[in-house]
Amino acid sequence: MNLQQASLSDEVIAIRPWSPDDAPALAEALQDRQISRWIRVIPFPYGERDALEYIERTIAPKEEPDAAGFAIETRDGATLLGQIGLSSIDLRNKSAEVGYWVVKEYRGQGIALRAVGLLSEWALDQVGMERLELRILDGNTSSDRVAIKAGFTKEGVLRSLYEVEGRRRDVVVWSLLRSERGY
Repeated sequence: MNLQQASLSDEVIAIRPWSPDDAPALAEALQDRQISRWIRVIPFPYGERDALEYIERTIAPKEEPDAAGFAIETRDGATLLGQIGLSSIDLRNKSAEVGYWVVKEYRGQGIALRAVGLLSEWALDQVGMERLELRILDGNTSSDRVAIKAGFTKEGVLRSLYEVEGRRRDVVVWSLLRSERGY
């Protein structure tokens, strides 16, 4: 299965593979300092070249993918709303980490919850994952609420796991099991 080719949607949003044409919109969205504050792998500042390199890595075919990233947009495709993807993909153990961000203008409108729900359902049902994780920097209460509403279970805190902006940060781990979804 080519994980990079997923296209998912509901009545409000669509999730689709990135395209090189998305680089300007992606770079513009990532000028928001709040995104790199909570997503440790996104540098700041973030330019169009960074965006194009990310997109090219994301869409490159891989025999054994370790990540799959997608654009979140309005259902009509007119507006980039954010990004969602799977990382730390372990096909042998059927597990992966879900990561996402939403542009400032659309935060608080349920976009992240919709995207996490769509991607989780696809990963558990179509891809055959048994376990999904959200790893949320401690203090990101908005993402904690998304995790709860999406049906994830809080497992605990990994103390001082990541270095972000020059300091060690705790990470809250949430999980969703395939068995909990009735598959």
